[in-house]
Amino acid sequence: MNCFEWSNHSSDYLDGTLSKSTQDQADEHLKVCPDCTERLQHYRFIVSSISHQAKSPLPASLQKTPFTILLPHIDRATFHSSPLERIPWYIRTILEAIGIVLAVLLAISSTPKIKALYEKSLEKNLNDFHENLNVTEPIADLTHSNIPALDEKLPTLSTDPASPLGESEISGEGEEEEDKIHVAGSQLWRFTLKTVSPDEVRPQVVQSLTELGVSPQTPGLGGTQVPGGIEFTLILNQSLIPHIKHTLEHLAPHSEGKTAESPGSENFSWYRVKSKHKLPEGKSQVVIWLSQPHG
Repeated sequence: MNCFEWSNHSSDYLDGTLSKSTQDQADEHLKVCPDCTERLQHYRFIVSSISHQAKSPLPASLQKTPFTILLPHIDRATFHSSPLERIPWYIRTILEAIGIVLAVLLAISSTPKIKALYEKSLEKNLNDFHENLNVTEPIADLTHSNIPALDEKLPTLSTDPASPLGESEISGEGEEEEDKIHVAGSQLWRFTLKTVSPDEVRPQVVQSLTELGVSPQTPGLGGTQVPGGIEFTLILNQSLIPHIKHTLEHLAPHSEGKTAESPGSENFSWYRVKSKHKLPEGKSQVVIWLSQPHG
């Protein structure tokens, strides 16, 4: 017999109910196994301790009929229960369903308000961000109250910046001096100023033209916003052409190393062409193009 088999028969060994052969095998095992011998002594100590406990006799009535004694009645009122638990289950179920429906309706109705608050907060953060960065759109010089507003569409005689309408052959171009400019009838004069801020240069152009005697009511004096810049299309007296060229040349941004008395040519150019439009006597068509440089 090994230790496992002895453990399985230990209860019967203590009770003395093993067969003689099994009892002999258990005794032989205890002679050679100190662990099982110690375990047997421990079991005997427990049995001896239990057997020496004081015994209390059962009542005579319980000894005769042990299964007829009634247990004491426990009043359920002694237990604490919530008011909700005291409501009948069918009413409680209805109340719980109504609560769930109200919660869902509240969530649905509050979603647009929460979204509006979020968008308002986001817009405020963007505005604060722009203010911190001083991000502003270029605006016209507001100190000149007489400057006309930008036109919504080009005048009838307007020309496309890339391909002027009504032009025929080029009759002159380059950087001629003011006294060498020859002005004749039925001419279209195009002046191009390259600037990164056409909106800021526009008031200066308008003011310069009015100082040269151009009436504030002249059609096209306010300029027109077109892709890539601002365009002025005007019908003016031929006598103003040399002065306009001189003024615009000095309004053009100056290159490095250049001054107002010696402006750079890369930011200002001009040419004249014969116009196919019949213009009034003594008048010429003038196109001033405030162009944003590419790249």
